[in-house]
Amino acid sequence: MRYFIFINKKQNIFYQLKFSLKSLSKFPNIDLTLDLTNHFLTEEMKHKFAKKLKIRIDIVDIRDTTQKLSGAEKFYPLEFDTNYKWESSYGVKNFLVEFDRFIKLLHQHFADGNLNSLQTWAYGDNIDNILVQMHWSQELMIIALGLDQDYLEKRYQYHCEILGNEKRDSELQYLKDSYAEYKILMSLVEEAGTALAPYRK
Repeated sequence: MRYFIFINKKQNIFYQLKFSLKSLSKFPNIDLTLDLTNHFLTEEMKHKFAKKLKIRIDIVDIRDTTQKLSGAEKFYPLEFDTNYKWESSYGVKNFLVEFDRFIKLLHQHFADGNLNSLQTWAYGDNIDNILVQMHWSQELMIIALGLDQDYLEKRYQYHCEILGNEKRDSELQYLKDSYAEYKILMSLVEEAGTALAPYRK
């Protein structure tokens, strides 16, 4: 097993790109983690909000909206096909072509502290037919960082209904706890003057 970890820091945003290769007969795993904590919260405020403001994007979260929805969960097809094993030169070559496309997307949407793309995806919109499907916890966090109380409440109720219908009680409680925390987060970033600009489609 091999891990390759690339890190960077811009505008108090910590970037970590992790590439893990468990064996040559398995697909490599890739994910990007952004730690936004220092960008939005002062040292003093971190004592009032102990949770880290982290966003993780797996390559399988990035979807192509030009194609029809597929599967029972109605996901758009993957934007990147990195399901190539490293058992042959063919697999390595095709994987690296897709990996190169992925790196270019990261530079386009995240370079130099850019968070506009994250905000677009949190609101369920796409950019150039690209959509990142976020977990509700990340979606609500980005909405809270933009101080959009009305939309935060709307999405909270939406996810409450889904988790309630699916009888996922432990995750529903986590959602309720997170919502209370995100309301505190809103007041902190408003006080610090670090909030995201209001979202415009």
